Amino acid sequence: MNVEKRADGWYAALTVPSDVREEIGRSKLLKKLSTISESKGRAAQEASPIIMNRYHFYRHFLA
Repeated sequence: MNVEKRADGWYAALTVPSDVREEIGRSKLLKKLSTISESKGRAAQEASPIIMNRYHFYRHFLA
């Protein structure tokens, strides 16, 4: 699943396709998750709908 554990919590992670990287200005997008769980499985559950709706995920960074 596309989640990353960082010092301050879990993040949904999405690799930006190469054809739009220049427009977005990044190769990876991260969105902090609200879960405080140490469980990667719980973080993945929370990240799943965010990642599945990639259109809104990209728009968040283009706005």
